[in-house]
Amino acid sequence: MKQKPKNFYTEFLSMKTIKDLVRIADYITDRNDNHINHSSDNHKTVVFDNQTDVDRKLRNIINIANFHTTRIKLNRKGGKPSSPATSIMISLPEIIGEKRISLEDMKKLHNIMIRDIVSKLNEIYKLNFTKNEAQKFINDYVISSIHFKKNNPHINIMLPSVVKTFTTIEKDNKKYRATNKIKKLRLGLRKFSYQTKLLVEQNMLKMGYSLSDYVIKKVRKNNKQNPIASMKQDIKDERLKQEKISTQMVEQTEEQKKLNIQLQKLVKRMEVYSRRAEEELAKDREQMDLKRLEKNKRLYDKSKDKYDLLKKALSSSYNNSPSIDLTPK
Repeated sequence: MKQKPKNFYTEFLSMKTIKDLVRIADYITDRNDNHINHSSDNHKTVVFDNQTDVDRKLRNIINIANFHTTRIKLNRKGGKPSSPATSIMISLPEIIGEKRISLEDMKKLHNIMIRDIVSKLNEIYKLNFTKNEAQKFINDYVISSIHFKKNNPHINIMLPSVVKTFTTIEKDNKKYRATNKIKKLRLGLRKFSYQTKLLVEQNMLKMGYSLSDYVIKKVRKNNKQNPIASMKQDIKDERLKQEKISTQMVEQTEEQKKLNIQLQKLVKRMEVYSRRAEEELAKDREQMDLKRLEKNKRLYDKSKDKYDLLKKALSSSYNNSPSIDLTPK
């Protein structure tokens, strides 16, 4: 299962409907902390726009998204409606290294990230914004806030998924800026989301907060104060050990079967040789060749003793193989 850090990550949430857009916008701009998730004493929501401006930006996002959807339906006689917006949550830990993050640093990071995100948006999707047009885009479409609380302070930035692009036209030897076309953006794609995450780490580092300090402390804390994780690892190690023992038992059983087959073949072969030797001895008795009989009798007795000794050793080795101790250590 894919895991995320609890406090230090950047998440992208795409709004599927206008209803989702309004609901999430109200949630992140809950300046009076009326939502049940914001009811704790240490929670503080900081909204940088008044409610009139928030509603104006919402109308702008809805209008441009509806315009794009209507144009698709007129041109293609159907199609999937556009996602009206994407919400980016930049979640930070309460303490990084030995430094506790402050509300003033959160405000500073908020302002820097909005500027850098819009700049990266302009660069990656080739929107052709000038500096003034980028600022106008922020003033008309970007909804943001800070949720400052003890365990998980975070920044919310909502961007429209449908935006205007611009171009320069010349008329009467003068240059004018004009709207070019409407472009739909997929803001959750790696080329933008990855760059956004890098911007968070770079800007935090410039402010004196190092991701590496947070990661080192988090890993050490988990190793020291998480007995459940340690117990799970012990159970996993024991299961692997038992699986290995079971595999060894199966392999030993197969090897014993092979040895038993070889033993039975050897016993049959030696029985054949013994029977042939007895037949030769019987012939010698009939022919009264005492000298040869005595010689063959000595060879037969000697081979018979070795045969019995070998048969006993093989049988003992097969039937009394060492057992494997299955007791958990």
